[in-house]
Amino acid sequence: PDQYLKRFIEFSGKFESQYLGKKVVCFSHAASTALVAALIGSDSVIELGKFAPCGFFKVVKRGDGPWKLIRRGDSNDPYVTNNSTTTRPWGFEYDAKNDEIWKSMKLEACSAL
Repeated sequence: PDQYLKRFIEFSGKFESQYLGKKVVCFSHAASTALVAALIGSDSVIELGKFAPCGFFKVVKRGDGPWKLIRRGDSNDPYVTNNSTTTRPWGFEYDAKNDEIWKSMKLEACSAL
């Protein structure tokens, strides 16, 4: 997933500059926890946890301040009464190498600036 993670790190910078000061809603799949991790400057793509089906993450940026994680998307319990047995929360924790790749991609992105 190295190129996938790299694209999210690169996109987070473009996202921030293009939509600064606007309310934006993104619809995506569980692997998009990488975008949330990139926006909040996380050192770990695993620590963010899983993304539940119909779950949502809320991140907020005020002025020049950093992005803040307001809500994790690891549960849909408050608004989904019946989940499919074939669909479950997913995250990058299935392989510890993902964090190594994440850190490498972040360093690469920082050096390119």
